[in-house]
Amino acid sequence: MKTQKIHLLDPLQSQHIAAGEVIERPANIVKELIENSIDAGATLITVRIEKAGKQLITIADNGCGMSDVDAKHCFARHATSKLRTVEQLTTLTTFGFRGEALASIAAVGIVTLTTKEQTEPLLGTQITYHHGILQETKEVACPAGTTIVIKDLFGSLPVRKTFLKQDETEWHQIQSVVNGIALTNLSIGFTLYKDGEAVLNAPAANSLKDRITQLWNHTLSAQLTPLIATSRGISVEGLISLPPYARYGKELIMFWVNNRLVKNSEITKAIAKGYLQSLPAGKYPAAFLSITLDPAQVDVNIHPRKEEVRFTKPGVVSSCIQEAVTAALNEAVTRRISAGSLPVPSTPPTGILPDPFGEPPAAPSPRPWQNSFTNYTTDPTPPVITHARTDQQPVARHTPISFMPPTHTAPVDSTPEPRITHINPTVTLNRCVIIGQLFSTYILIERDDELIIVDQHAAHERILYHQFTNQFTNKEGTQLLFPETITFETPQAVTSLCTVAEFFVSQGIAFAQTGPMHLTVTSAPPQLQKESLAHVLKDAADFIDTHDTLDREVFRQKLNEHVHSHLACKLAVKAGDRLDTQAMEQLVTQLLATPNRFMCIHGRPTMWPISRAELEKKFRRRG
Repeated sequence: MKTQKIHLLDPLQSQHIAAGEVIERPANIVKELIENSIDAGATLITVRIEKAGKQLITIADNGCGMSDVDAKHCFARHATSKLRTVEQLTTLTTFGFRGEALASIAAVGIVTLTTKEQTEPLLGTQITYHHGILQETKEVACPAGTTIVIKDLFGSLPVRKTFLKQDETEWHQIQSVVNGIALTNLSIGFTLYKDGEAVLNAPAANSLKDRITQLWNHTLSAQLTPLIATSRGISVEGLISLPPYARYGKELIMFWVNNRLVKNSEITKAIAKGYLQSLPAGKYPAAFLSITLDPAQVDVNIHPRKEEVRFTKPGVVSSCIQEAVTAALNEAVTRRISAGSLPVPSTPPTGILPDPFGEPPAAPSPRPWQNSFTNYTTDPTPPVITHARTDQQPVARHTPISFMPPTHTAPVDSTPEPRITHINPTVTLNRCVIIGQLFSTYILIERDDELIIVDQHAAHERILYHQFTNQFTNKEGTQLLFPETITFETPQAVTSLCTVAEFFVSQGIAFAQTGPMHLTVTSAPPQLQKESLAHVLKDAADFIDTHDTLDREVFRQKLNEHVHSHLACKLAVKAGDRLDTQAMEQLVTQLLATPNRFMCIHGRPTMWPISRAELEKKFRRRG
């Protein structure tokens, strides 16, 4: 007699196993049922959760409801109102009215469905299942629409129940699902209860920004800027956060494809890449984006719970999103500070704001900041900077103003360092006005009801980096009258640099090996002093040793980026360099024309706005 190794499970056991693919946690049930309510045309959806959904899940809507026949059919496996042939899978645009997931939900808990069609004047239908087994079907009095109640989740699958997380974790998953679906359906009102307490009451919203305010708060929505773009048949629309707003996690990067809230790691990466060098490493923005494309170009059925999607041309989608994000960020800052609205003051700087308890200091004589690295600038007129000290270190601040009586005998610096270079412009509404320079480090700009503070070093660093990278090769250096000899710690560092000597020549840096651990530099950018030049070359040697296994073209590109970032940092205006009016105006104007202008190459903000309301609150002029 032959032994039988293959056994056929009974239908109920098969249904329990299949349900596990669709229903992993309470949030999956909430998502499936809310989407059913949306396809049913609901305008009000109420969700009630007890004990993170393990004890009770109730979804009630005022949608079209179902007839008694449809109510019975919707619990059958593979029942659907979405399609009639397999070919229709490639053009799905709905979530799927009743059916599909209901069979799985009924298999893992005690489920009661109560429904009545809008056109039915009398009784509706109520059907109850206990862990996949039909218990009762009857007529009941009920409002039009559908209400589904799930109790004892996974009561028949104790193993699955043990894999559920702590209540707070499961609750956050449910809340995230409700928030995400609410974002994509502004015309629907959502109410969410947790253990009998209302935690969300979001009526139909007029805009995505209003919905975000309902779901989170005004603090978040105030940090958002609109994004609208269409390219290569792909439309992207929504709101993204402006730097320096950032989060440690990706939970507020949310997007929906053809109105379906989904996950896709490539889209998340594309959004993050749009903020490249605009946010510090390890920080993420908030983004709420609707992506629309031909349904035939996206597969929504690759995941059992339809949480993920796959694109036929993922690279095209990613590049479109990245470009749209970067363009929206640049446009947002351009709107805030328009390059054309930076007026030149009618009079030159009038001097220094005097210390009320000391002699007014004499204004220092400016000396030009020579930028003979002309290939790197688009403006033929170099900025003019007044250096407070010759060692280019941040200047010491003067003794703080004292409110002691005149008899106070504390020593006073006879030439206190000026704190603000004052400009005396005529303030005109809807125009930017450069007020002056603070601490010889920050440029102060008045724009309508905002004070915008620009970090001169971070801003100039960003400008130079962009100019360097735009001219990938053939940058000019200046022949050194006295060549600089640099000593390295190992012969390997010298060897590494000599292997890419041609690359450095293209960056304006020429050198030759003059010993086992020595290089002699004969040409370099004019502002690159000996210490900075040595730092750039030594750091480049470390980078070459670390990345020498990369593909040659990738290595060349990354080395360009690395060296350019260091050159930009070393050549940029320093904290402590005093700028005259022309230098400040030129720097700000160039910053406005630079992509990724929000952050310097090290992830620090280049500018920071302070609203008039915020200032008035600090001075207690408003509550």
